[in-house]
Amino acid sequence: LGTLATAFLFVFANAQEDAFFPERDALGLIERPDWTAFYVAGYFVIAILGTPLWMWFAKRHGKHIAWRVARILAIVAFSIVSFLGSGNHVAFLGVVLVAGLTLGADLAMPASMLADAVDQDTLESGTPRTGVYFAVWGMAAKAAAALVVGVALSLLDAVGFVPDMYNQADALLVLALLIGACPVAFKLLALAGIWNYPLTEAQQAQLHATLTARDQS
Repeated sequence: LGTLATAFLFVFANAQEDAFFPERDALGLIERPDWTAFYVAGYFVIAILGTPLWMWFAKRHGKHIAWRVARILAIVAFSIVSFLGSGNHVAFLGVVLVAGLTLGADLAMPASMLADAVDQDTLESGTPRTGVYFAVWGMAAKAAAALVVGVALSLLDAVGFVPDMYNQADALLVLALLIGACPVAFKLLALAGIWNYPLTEAQQAQLHATLTARDQS
């Protein structure tokens, strides 16, 4: 249950990124649409290149440690966004690259950690409930995305934000808070949820060995 609650906070924070980052930042907050291609390409290229790095790091130090480090990097990067504005396109490129780097961990670690939690539940309950866990996970992801988009777009509409246009200072402030401060707040809550994640690499190996031995008996 704790893992699923943390997952909801995680997908809630990431849904805000997915809704606005990085294309709308370049067009709205930074007001440099000519840099949009660089932002988008850099974001996904570094994410692809960074995924093997996170897998290697997780194998050496543990999945929750890898995700913890990624969350801290993302929090630092997105904390800067609220202070950026028109003309800060180079600084924002740095934010984009750090965010892209952490994306690989965001895609790989949570689902893998949930699978370990499912194994623990299977051992304790004697009943495999993998489908239930991942169904709730998927539902949480979709609910968070829908909630974020609905609330955020309503707020932007209320302050008169117009996509692909130059906007007033109050509209840009709301956009900056939605992109920077709000994701950081939920990332901090998610980070707190995984800080003392109980399933270490040694415990996972023992857990898998116990389940395998039970299945073979």
